[in-house]
Amino acid sequence: MRYWQRLRRAIVIGRRTNGSVLGAPTFPLLDGGRVQVPVQDLIMLDGTRLEGAGVAPISSSSASSADLRAGRDAALLEALRTLNRSRPPTW
Repeated sequence: MRYWQRLRRAIVIGRRTNGSVLGAPTFPLLDGGRVQVPVQDLIMLDGTRLEGAGVAPISSSSASSADLRAGRDAALLEALRTLNRSRPPTW
């Protein structure tokens, strides 16, 4: 998402992502258990890692207790407002 955000092809709204981007498949153990081990990392072209950093939103919004009780999604409402303000692409 950060890549698309830098290219101005995406707008991130809501709250910062948690940055859990390591590829971690599950491997079977001899005793029938399983273990999950990270085997991939995501590094941006400028050398920064997304793991643990996440992507910051351009517009931050969080739900209040009243919003949650009423079933309102503050981030979705902000995204809809943003989309209504934006103009269609002129490709």
